Amino acid sequence: MTAIADLKEKVARKLEANPRIKTAMLADAIGVPEADVLAAMPEGYSTELDGAKVEEIIRSLEALETLYVVVRNAATVMEVKGKFSGFSHSGPFFNVASENLHMHLKLGKIQRVFAVHAPGREEGAAPMVSIQFFDDSGASCLKAFVLPALVEADGAELSARIAQWETLRSDFTN
Repeated sequence: MTAIADLKEKVARKLEANPRIKTAMLADAIGVPEADVLAAMPEGYSTELDGAKVEEIIRSLEALETLYVVVRNAATVMEVKGKFSGFSHSGPFFNVASENLHMHLKLGKIQRVFAVHAPGREEGAAPMVSIQFFDDSGASCLKAFVLPALVEADGAELSARIAQWETLRSDFTN
């Protein structure tokens, strides 16, 4: 069995036992980078996007309005609600400077991007759709989630926002 087939089998077994497991926890349980877990997920769960178009993908997040943004490293997880806008370049950084988000991203460090369509965390909950960014080691850098409560607060319909996410996914699929 190839390494990829072996990983897909391990992921499938873990998902069978817990279909709502977070991919970060799944990666930790298997002992591989989270990006590799997303690449090994069953069809329809995740789509790898064109990693050469990171800036374009980040700029396209502006159309999704308010997102639930998660930034993670080995020691910290930061979660915030905000809109992607106010883009600029400064030295080695690509900047996002909106009312609630203020980030300086080193785009060259982001190597892989996935559009993820995961089941809701609870039975009967809406699916969780997101765009997730990973560094060259496969570690998560940034995740941007479309959440029903945020969509409703923006005065939009969830189905319309998910359709926008689907367009983004198809526009940037490898």
